[in-house]
Amino acid sequence: MAISNNSGKPFKGKVSLQAESFNSDVLHRIKSIEVEANSSSADLQLVIDYHLGNRMQLWNEFSPALYKLTVNLTGPDGKILDLKTEDFGMREFKVNGTRLP
Repeated sequence: MAISNNSGKPFKGKVSLQAESFNSDVLHRIKSIEVEANSSSADLQLVIDYHLGNRMQLWNEFSPALYKLTVNLTGPDGKILDLKTEDFGMREFKVNGTRLP
């Protein structure tokens, strides 16, 4: 995740992530996480591991399970400064002998 801070002042805030399935018969809501986002520069790069757990639903052409990820950037006062949502699906790829199926 890339965050730009054009204020010229140090930034202290938080990034929260929440994902849930939305087009399948079984609702899968993943526990939200929150990480610190502090920077004194104009650009901040964050790498966040967000585990979907062992109930993760896989996308395929017969059962196209999708998730919606919501990301919030909040300032030190807890006010939401930016919000982004993105839809995505998960696939499994594994080797079968010397080939990918």
